[in-house]
Amino acid sequence: MIDQDDIDLLLDRLREFPDRLRALTADASDDALSRAAAGGGWGPVEVFCHLRDIEELFIVRVGRILAEDEPFLPVVDETLWPIERDYAAQNARIALEQFAENRAQFTRMLSRLDSGDWQRRGHHAELGEQTVLWYARHAADHDSTHAQHLRELLA
Repeated sequence: MIDQDDIDLLLDRLREFPDRLRALTADASDDALSRAAAGGGWGPVEVFCHLRDIEELFIVRVGRILAEDEPFLPVVDETLWPIERDYAAQNARIALEQFAENRAQFTRMLSRLDSGDWQRRGHHAELGEQTVLWYARHAADHDSTHAQHLRELLA
């Protein structure tokens, strides 16, 4: 059984994350947001582009799970996106706002669900069964990981 209070807290957490990112980066210069991490790792622009693009993937997958009966969800190699989509050349603040738009769409989709919808599932080629609730929780955990990374980058 899905606890509605837990769902409400999860949705609030998801909705608030773009504002947390805006606050985290408010004082950062455009140069700081475009700079790669030490050792060539992801800088803020790559993080924002990744968040934007993975959120789009979540929207598509949850949409399929809601529209189809137990759809097959193929593997996507997101490790190629930074090169294929030229993350380093993009504007970090624009990518952040695009992520915020995607997140708003995702949370609107989730906020309309009834308790049974949260348990609808798809089957990922590598990870197995994934429910709508799994995607929402995964998005929140994913947010935490990248927020910590951004705090370290901008410290």
